[in-house]
This record gives sequence, C-alpha cells and structure tokens, in this order.
Amino acid sequence: MGFTFWSTEYNGRNISHYQYCFPNFVLEKFQFLSDGANRTRPEYLAQLTEWHLYSEIELINNNTTIIQNIGNNRALTRIYNKNSLDGKGNYSWDRYNELRQLF
Repeated sequence: MGFTFWSTEYNGRNISHYQYCFPNFVLEKFQFLSDGANRTRPEYLAQLTEWHLYSEIELINNNTTIIQNIGNNRALTRIYNKNSLDGKGNYSWDRYNELRQLF
C-alpha cells in the first residue's frame, strides 16, 4: 500500500492530488465481497472472517431464515440485495440492523 502524488497547473493555479493506493489483491477481495452472488461460496465466509466482519457472518449463517421472512416484501428484498460494503469500504450497518430483525 502506498500513496501516489501528482501536481498540475489549471487556470494558473497549482493543483495537487494525493491518492491512497491499495494493492490489487486487496481490491480483488473487496470486489469479491461486494458481489452478492458470492454469498453462498465458502470463500466468502473465509474472507469475511479474515476481515473480521462478524456481523455479516451472522447474516450469512441465518440466510435461510432471512430469505423466508423477507417473502415477497420488495423493500426488504432491496435491502437484502444491497452490498454489505459501500464504495469506500464502509460496512452498511443500516442494512445489518434491518436484516437482523428477521431472525
């Protein structure tokens, strides 16, 4: 992991930019966890454990009950299908709290 830096001039002003860079393997793991189709794969649970996402493991372990209790509720289906991590890598606690009420 590291930082990149670039500087340029725009309309006579110097603009600097810092960017935090993640190694490709971290990005690949993040993308893997962001794909809801992977929820049933054993590697998904292993990655959740590696990243200490125990609340998401709890949801996965209760997945059958959650799906049964969602039924045809479109709002809950939308919440269920949301990614557990947002684009910045923050865990979706709102999603967890809604789904946690279903088991």
